[in-house]
Amino acid sequence: MKTAADQTSRQFEDYLKLPFEVVFSDTMPVMQMEFMSDVDVKSISDVKVVHIEEGNCESVVFKSSRNNGPELVACILNRIGDVNPSWLSCESDEIDMNYGRNLRVVVDGNEIEFQDLSEDEEDPDSEDFLDTDNMDYCCSDAFFCYFLEDASPDYIVLDANNSRITVNLDGYVLDEDGEETQERLFIPEELATQEEFEQYEVLEFEEKRALWMASVLEQDFPKEKHLTLGNCD
Repeated sequence: MKTAADQTSRQFEDYLKLPFEVVFSDTMPVMQMEFMSDVDVKSISDVKVVHIEEGNCESVVFKSSRNNGPELVACILNRIGDVNPSWLSCESDEIDMNYGRNLRVVVDGNEIEFQDLSEDEEDPDSEDFLDTDNMDYCCSDAFFCYFLEDASPDYIVLDANNSRITVNLDGYVLDEDGEETQERLFIPEELATQEEFEQYEVLEFEEKRALWMASVLEQDFPKEKHLTLGNCD
């Protein structure tokens, strides 16, 4: 005999391979990094500084267009990780950047380091002064990161490209006013015990930053793609 739980499980399975959106109202920190230089950049050693901006973000909507099942379940269980993985792209947000700084880019052997500017590099009267105000952004990609560790999704939009069914993290379908209905598509506690949903990409900040650096080297300085990020404090 088919039970209501069986029917609910099969209904939810239809969404496991479809694009979805995950919506946050919690404030989350963000960071952006871009390389800058005042010379023609032909090598990573020609890059003078990395400009870093930090701030906060609200009302973030992420979309996953390559959902294989574990990614959706990770959002339901709020196990996305410390930072946004590659399978989540931002659809909309409200960002307030409130802090900026520059770090010197140094190539030391096979490592690229980001170092604090010295007093001379910040002194306009010094011959070592780095005039960052008159530098141009360079390199193909900027780095942007959302820190999700202390944030929790409000709701998820299933089948984001078509039917757009909105559910809360307890599995209940929400009506047009955002109110919970009696229809339930999944039970999160049951999803948490299924090993098939455990394999998905989770990134820490250092990993995401290293992947960005590798991408910049691959695109802009392929002869130097053997270099890796070292000290970046």
